Amino acid sequence: MQANDFVIAHLTEPKEQIWGRLIELSPTGLIIRGIDLKQTDTYKYQFRGEEQRVFPQTLFVPMRRVVQIAMDESVDDFPAIVMGICDYTNLAPEDLLK
Repeated sequence: MQANDFVIAHLTEPKEQIWGRLIELSPTGLIIRGIDLKQTDTYKYQFRGEEQRVFPQTLFVPMRRVVQIAMDESVDDFPAIVMGICDYTNLAPEDLLK
């Protein structure tokens, strides 16, 4: 995994999942710009509405909280989250999570 890849970070204490763009991954932790995984649909639909409800954040997460980092990848006919949002909004991946 490298900078600008879209990932899902599984975290503990508190338990949460963050979807977003990886900014940096180091032995001390990760920096990610993203949103709670549960809010990806709300984030996608707000691009066609007038009201913004989900705001991406840039977070540093210490490695002690990181359980797993997974690439946001397509599997068979199921598209990656980033591709589903891009298809719906007609935006390029680099235009998301600004």
